[in-house]
Amino acid sequence: MGASSARYNIYSKIHRGLRALMGETLTRVGRADPADEAQVSDALAAVESLLELCSWHLEHENHFIHPAMELRSPGSAHKTSADHVHHLDTIAALHREIARIRGASAECRALRMEALYQQLGSFVAENFEHMLVEESYNNAVLWDCYHDDEILALERALVASIPPDKNARILAVMLPAISTPERDALLGHLRAAAPREFFEGLLALLLPRLSPPEKAHLRAAFA
Repeated sequence: MGASSARYNIYSKIHRGLRALMGETLTRVGRADPADEAQVSDALAAVESLLELCSWHLEHENHFIHPAMELRSPGSAHKTSADHVHHLDTIAALHREIARIRGASAECRALRMEALYQQLGSFVAENFEHMLVEESYNNAVLWDCYHDDEILALERALVASIPPDKNARILAVMLPAISTPERDALLGHLRAAAPREFFEGLLALLLPRLSPPEKAHLRAAFA
């Protein structure tokens, strides 16, 4: 582990963002009052947003990371590729549960919200385990088969494939979940490379998700 810890981890930042968002969304569903239309609507919208981001993430890994693994270590992506198929099935099932809640009577809504909470909790638990496999086994394959500059090039190609509006949403989830030095470094790169409108829009999405000291630091560093 000591040697591998110095290698570039392509999964680290995005997975921290997804873990944080999954926990926040599950908590939001659990605390929503089934009798409060606004709370239920907000909770369901939060789940739909999470599921959309998860679908994008699966697509990115399927199109970039798994082919890179298979290219130099055939068969190495089978485990996580199979998990992705299962996750897409679960995402579809969660969308169906959301539709049931929206069509449910007020009397049935509490039961349907509890069912959604349980299904979402199972999905989150499976994803936490899945991401750990990717961060250990998949990273080991990448590190054995590629130099860090090749892994960075792979990541740049992946990020370049994401439309700006989607990329802003992903960054707004990822940036609050990483450390201040990592956030400063990534924002510094984005400020130098991205259009001003994109960077300012990203800051507007990011600031509400930070603690007061983090906001103060960010404004001082990137105002």
